[in-house]
Formats: sequence, C-alpha cells, structure tokens
Amino acid sequence: MTTINTAEEYSNFLDGNIRFDAYDQKEQDLVSMEKVFNIMGYIPVCSSASGPVRSLFGTIQTIVALVKIPFTLLFDLFRENPKGYGNRTLRNCHYAAHGLGNIVRGFVEIVPLLGNITTIFYDTLGLRISYSVEFR
Repeated sequence: MTTINTAEEYSNFLDGNIRFDAYDQKEQDLVSMEKVFNIMGYIPVCSSASGPVRSLFGTIQTIVALVKIPFTLLFDLFRENPKGYGNRTLRNCHYAAHGLGNIVRGFVEIVPLLGNITTIFYDTLGLRISYSVEFR
C-alpha cells in the first residue's frame, strides 16, 4: 500500500500536478492569521494597531515572494516535464499580489471609522485576494 501511494505521488509530480502539502499548511496558517486581523480591522481602536502590523506583514510577504520568483522560475524552466511549468512561479506571484493587498488594507485600517467601514464593506463583497487553500 505504501509503494502505491509513493508511486502515485511520484507520478503526480511528473505530471506537473504537484501536491504542496507543506505549502498548504502554511497557507492555512496565513488564512487563520488574516481572519483574526480582519476582525481586528473592524474595531476602530484595534485597527489602529493591527493596520500597521498588517502592512508590515504584507511588506515581508511581498519581498519574500518577489525574491523567490526568479528562483522558482529557473526551477520551472529546467524541469524535465513541461506540464508543470510555472506552478511555483505563479504561486509566488500570487503571494506578492496578496502581500500588496495586505499593505494597502493595513493603511486603510489605520483611518478610524472610515477605514473600518471600508474593510467591512470590502469583506462583505468578497473582493479580497484569496489563498489557493480557500478554494478547496
């Protein structure tokens, strides 16, 4: 039974259907953390503190993703199977865009009342950039 699972995972890797179990767990952690920050962003006094922290987090997220993009692009270019081309690179581009969204949202949350109303309205409409684990 174990060899079948290993063989299936290996064939998925070769087909380009890479399972990112470790990445998925990290994304779940990011989703949980951002949900807490979202709730804090609705509260006028709390958002004055959580907004700058969210912007700092977004800056770190964007920088890390932008640094990783060239390396993952090289990795994707030299893969033996072109079916999986761009998987990791696109995921890092998504992280960079998500980080930019966190930076902007952090600055919006700093503005008392108007920022809180804006974030509530934004979340109600469902406009935010979601992580890939949120689509499953």
